[in-house]
Amino acid sequence: MRGVIRSCVVHYPDSVIVVDGLTTAQQIGGRSTFDAKFISLPKADEKVPAVSAASIAAKVYRDDLMKKLADEYPGYDFLHNVGYGTPKHIRGIAKHGLCPIHRRSYKSIKKYLVG
Repeated sequence: MRGVIRSCVVHYPDSVIVVDGLTTAQQIGGRSTFDAKFISLPKADEKVPAVSAASIAAKVYRDDLMKKLADEYPGYDFLHNVGYGTPKHIRGIAKHGLCPIHRRSYKSIKKYLVG
């Protein structure tokens, strides 16, 4: 997210950065990371057309990526769950362990970390 914001600020210096949710500028990297007006707005995808469009584009990109990763990491059902913790996906993790694309910061994933 920090990189995207930096890029937007470089190309559109007068931009208003709208983030969906309760993320603060400090969580992303602080005001020193980017010099832009920053708005944290819960349900922004329902209120701001640009955020709605970005959300759709991101989901389409994610779904396509997960289809490709399904071939690279069989056994996790990425083709059907596109990264969500469905029962079949959780069974895959329990059987095969975590693969490199699993987000280790997720609370539900932490119990599978070794060491």
